[in-house]
Amino acid sequence: MLIEHARVALADACAQSLGVRRGFARAYALALAPQLVCLTPDAARERRAFEAVALALCAYTPQIVLADAYTIVLDVSASLRLFGGLRALWRRLAATLDASGHAAALACAPTPWAAWLFAQARVVDRRGRRVVKFARLASMLDALPALLLPAAADHRDGLAQIGCDTLGAVRRLPRAGVTRRFGPGLLDTLARTYGEAADPRTYFEPPPVFGARLELMARVEHADALLFAVRRLLLQLVGWLTARHAGVSRFTLTLVHETARRGDPRMSTLTVAWSAPARDLDHLVLMSREKLDRTELAAPVIELHLHADEITDYAAPTDTLFPLDAGPDAGREAMTRLLERLVARLGADKVREVGARADHRPEAAITDASYTMRRPARTAQARIAQEGAMPIHRGQASTRQASTGQARTAQASTVQARADRVVSSASASAQRAGASSQGKRRRLNGRLDGPHDLVPPHAPVAPRPVWLLPEPLRLATREGQPYYRSAMRIVSGPECIETGWWDGPGARRDYFVASGDDATLYWIYRERTPSETHDAAWFLQGMFG
Repeated sequence: MLIEHARVALADACAQSLGVRRGFARAYALALAPQLVCLTPDAARERRAFEAVALALCAYTPQIVLADAYTIVLDVSASLRLFGGLRALWRRLAATLDASGHAAALACAPTPWAAWLFAQARVVDRRGRRVVKFARLASMLDALPALLLPAAADHRDGLAQIGCDTLGAVRRLPRAGVTRRFGPGLLDTLARTYGEAADPRTYFEPPPVFGARLELMARVEHADALLFAVRRLLLQLVGWLTARHAGVSRFTLTLVHETARRGDPRMSTLTVAWSAPARDLDHLVLMSREKLDRTELAAPVIELHLHADEITDYAAPTDTLFPLDAGPDAGREAMTRLLERLVARLGADKVREVGARADHRPEAAITDASYTMRRPARTAQARIAQEGAMPIHRGQASTRQASTGQARTAQASTVQARADRVVSSASASAQRAGASSQGKRRRLNGRLDGPHDLVPPHAPVAPRPVWLLPEPLRLATREGQPYYRSAMRIVSGPECIETGWWDGPGARRDYFVASGDDATLYWIYRERTPSETHDAAWFLQGMFG
């Protein structure tokens, strides 16, 4: 039985069979069972075990908070897709906690305080609570006992006198009266619990150097029996490596022996090493098993220490359908081979490629067509060299052989002259295009451009978003202004286009960048009609990220 603040914090099965429960006073528990053995908590050891569990959980998310009552709060919103959803992540968390040698009460909620309360409630009534949507959060929290919340437990007697035994009852009290009687802290905590106020937290920082220790429950006389304890230390190492984006290629395992005679060694070390850095738990456990199987203990072991020796940067391998060689020279060839294999296996109509088309209309600027095999394009100088090398007829062979040196010199001069003309022409065209684009940018979109030294020379004339809607959305207008969720304010524009008359009715539009009340930037356009009597229609084409 574990005693904390003169009350029972934890009772084993034997004590519970005698009627002892968590929360009983120490004197009352001893009156029920005088033979009970009372243990006092060791704050330093409990803190080390608490941080060891947090270190092992770093393998799932870097956003970990060490909360009160030895509760760990994890923000897993960014990890759900990586681990296959909430249910799969829940199972992996439970397996990791079980392998760490700790019993835990798991709970899930949209806010940190709500998850903390659900976990504390599960310790009391053994009911699992898992809330994902905010719509169910308030009803689930209202049914919880008010004293579970530390800010409410400080006013235990006052809340009992007015009959508020649940969080819902406390929320229904007049706010002015609650602030005057209990202070503002209770309402602030309730607001953070129900998601009505921000709840910033300080995240757990893993140590810069890894070192872990574990005291064994009993003396171990055989090396292979140490693997279970070594696995618990390796769980912490994997979490630390994941948080540091690193891999390990060697670690040292220190065995602390129980000395029965004067000549027995106090400590011994085992070095586990391999060639390539890794942080996969199964691989580390396999290497440790191979080392322990060939080790004979000099004395029984009572404690283990693990220290990571060689740490290097490590990028986890990606799980792809077709693993490719990531080398800088073989990447393009490997992708080409992959596409060719897909076309051969699935057919040309099943493999699609996206391309760009020189068209000002957004809906016509992107093409989607079947993938076609193509050869690498020849360079300009290679094409000129091939055109300059004239074929030699058999009747001209003797003449060519007589003037080989002169012909080669003339041919080289011709090729070089053509190459120089092409290069100079391309440079002049690039300069004219750059000057033209800068002039257009200044004329059409001057408000978006900054000083000349801040605008790239080849920047687009007007910004276009990456996110385009499948079909333009017609917007409502209020007092002649476009409206989408809120009134829109024009930020820049217009970008005027009038094109497409050769393949349809054509497009006559004025594009603008607009902003809403939520600071989102929208790409909208107005249809230009030949008649001025009708109001032009506004459409939403895309959004800026």
